[in-house]
Amino acid sequence: QSDLYSENSGHLTMEMGSICTVKTVPCPVCFRNKTTLAESNPDQTVFRLNHGGLLVRLSDPKKNHQLQVQTPTAVASVRGTAFWMHVHHNGEETLSVLNGTVELERSGFLPEAVRAAEAADIVSTRAGVFRRPVSVFERDTMMQVAESEQE
Repeated sequence: QSDLYSENSGHLTMEMGSICTVKTVPCPVCFRNKTTLAESNPDQTVFRLNHGGLLVRLSDPKKNHQLQVQTPTAVASVRGTAFWMHVHHNGEETLSVLNGTVELERSGFLPEAVRAAEAADIVSTRAGVFRRPVSVFERDTMMQVAESEQE
């Protein structure tokens, strides 16, 4: 288990071999982004995101490798995609999907599929998940981070 920290204005990029690329996303209201690499083996990689943002891009969506991002109230399971999971300073969470599909699981609820160009806002005090289109800010942030990987 390894903790990864980045300050609110910086990026931290981690290449997981042929599995995925993970990059922290700066959060203007978070002092620090904290992500924990909880498990990594040939079959599964699990990240725990306590606060801040995390952009995940699966290297080979056809590989049979399970990738999860766990937050305080939800689990996002990758189904071949690029997505941004964000834990806000007030405890609310947002899952934004750039492309592909992410399965969102919450304790006591049925799993939900969040697809490309969709976002899901998760408020722990509300039973449901508020679905909406990805905002321009979210899309631009994901695109900018994804493009910086190619440089």
